[in-house]
Amino acid sequence: MAICLLILATSNLPAQFDRLDSPAADNGKIQIGKLWSGTDEFPYSTNYGFIGYMDYPGGSEDYYVNLFSLILSGNTPTQNEIVLDLGANTTSGSGVPTFYLWNRDPLQENWNTHDSDENAVFWEANASFGGNPWTLHLNTQLRCWSLSDYDDFVIVQYTFTNTGAADISDFWMASSMPAECGEKTVENRNLDDIVAYDSPSGLAYMRDDDGDGGLSPYWVGQALMKAPPAGGSSDDPETTAQFWTSLHYFAWDNIPNSRQALYTRIREPLVGDVQTTPGVYDLFSGVGPFTIKAGGNISFTICYVYGAGEEIFQNLGRAKSLLDNDFQVPPELLPPPPPSLETSVEGVEITVTWSGEKAELEADFAGYRLYKSDLSPIGPWRLIFEDPAPPLRQYVDRAQVGYQNFYAVTAYDNLGNESSLWSVYGKTFRGIEAANLPESSLDKILVVPNPYIGNATWELNDYENKILFTRLPEKCTIYIYSLSGDLVDILYHNLDGDPTPDSNPTGDESWNLMTLNDQAAVSGLYIYRAVTPAGEQRVGRFAIIKGEK
Repeated sequence: MAICLLILATSNLPAQFDRLDSPAADNGKIQIGKLWSGTDEFPYSTNYGFIGYMDYPGGSEDYYVNLFSLILSGNTPTQNEIVLDLGANTTSGSGVPTFYLWNRDPLQENWNTHDSDENAVFWEANASFGGNPWTLHLNTQLRCWSLSDYDDFVIVQYTFTNTGAADISDFWMASSMPAECGEKTVENRNLDDIVAYDSPSGLAYMRDDDGDGGLSPYWVGQALMKAPPAGGSSDDPETTAQFWTSLHYFAWDNIPNSRQALYTRIREPLVGDVQTTPGVYDLFSGVGPFTIKAGGNISFTICYVYGAGEEIFQNLGRAKSLLDNDFQVPPELLPPPPPSLETSVEGVEITVTWSGEKAELEADFAGYRLYKSDLSPIGPWRLIFEDPAPPLRQYVDRAQVGYQNFYAVTAYDNLGNESSLWSVYGKTFRGIEAANLPESSLDKILVVPNPYIGNATWELNDYENKILFTRLPEKCTIYIYSLSGDLVDILYHNLDGDPTPDSNPTGDESWNLMTLNDQAAVSGLYIYRAVTPAGEQRVGRFAIIKGEK
């Protein structure tokens, strides 16, 4: 996915453009709080007006918003109705055909980090749009936090400097927010979204109409936190009283797919509160007009914020308190740094160890807490071990075979502050499975559950159908037959052909209920035959009864 700059103006454009590579954002992923930005495939938080995939809660892979991107518009003495879409592609909400920067500018630099650690990120980078209808330099400062009251938002300050010789008049900045407000497994999750604007807080947001029975509780929005007064110029000081002055929402059959449409729609007046009927929408909210004088600069501070229902307004309020305090978190609220975590498996025992030298250097360090989830790397969590100072830094968990186990460890202090359970630090993202040790006797082989009825309790998702062959020898081949003798599947346990060989010998092997022909196994009675490399074998049977989960 290439990110590009769209340039639209009333004058003729050159016929040929140099293609830009992916944006220069060296450390584009943000994974320290409840709100994550960027994925392994698209690690973008760029230095020119494009904020990439946002994952909320972090690690859930629920991308309510594919991207946030800026749209700029204005006039110069020689050209009118200029429009620049800084995230120009069909998913950015504009749908306008894509053009590219004429030349890669050396000022499109990687992120520089300032005062960034496990509790906070402060990145800064510069980009320049020289050689276009206007000459702009953009400084981007991005901030986010892992602290429990401040981990639902990202705050970005965009400062535009007019490095040209002429003023830019009727300048507008809009932020595009294409959203699909629903949990990832909900079919057609975006068909009943609502666009709203709350005038007291200045928040433009989207939410699912009915919450999908509790599966889609989160609201997502963007608020202009600070800007010069609309109608002013780059000479005017910024104020926190300036909110969005325009709001435009549109369905898929009404995409602003031309320069004139974008130019007009980002200037649509916003008056009072807004709430739409349910539908398929994207939106952008804007502010203007302004004059950026030659050599002058103008700044806009935007908060991209999430929350469970109306909690989004509390989260925005906390973001505003940080802005008022020059982004300084009160020292008494800072927790110790999170520890690192490792696991090892020996049969049904999972040993969890952690190391937190930085945390233990804190004067008010009080200990660690170990949490466990049987469901996913984002919880729900239950506390299984508290490790007060001086810490042991180890816990042995006796787990149940067949289940995935997720662990997270936090550090806490004497004031009750605790490091984040949402951060990428100090947790396992891959499920850890306990396993029975290999058996020497084939007579001990079991199939669980038997019968398999609809589902097994360890299955996390609808697609994770599986049964477990347990108490196996260290190596064997398992042949599965229908009652009529047809070969259904072959499982290789720690032999060539095993897609998941055990790093340490175990007596467990799972079957995903898919046949050799990649078809789902049907209800019925099945026969298995386990054969060791020495030729020993055991024959048994099990039943599958398909039904509703």
